[in-house]
Amino acid sequence: MHTLPQTLATGWIETGTNLGTEFKTFLLYIVIPIIALIGVILTWWKTHSTPAAIVALIMGCAVWWGALHMDMLRDKTGDDINRSNTVSTTSGAGTANGGPLGTGAR
Repeated sequence: MHTLPQTLATGWIETGTNLGTEFKTFLLYIVIPIIALIGVILTWWKTHSTPAAIVALIMGCAVWWGALHMDMLRDKTGDDINRSNTVSTTSGAGTANGGPLGTGAR
């Protein structure tokens, strides 16, 4: 038998989960396509160029596709990252003009 606080907490967690799922669905299927469409309309309005509007449409579709497939893309990123603890010799930190940064020494 659950106590009243446990029952309320369970209800609140379920409600929060359901609202989060509904909000994610709203963003993915309503907000992102509308923003992409606005981008296409604004691109055509400013340039009056059909090819530019088509490129904007393709880019908007690519962003929407990426948002819809976030889980797959998240899992793919680990394949390309080298997780070694070594530091690259071309990392940009170190010397400028042959000496320590900011000194100009050689």
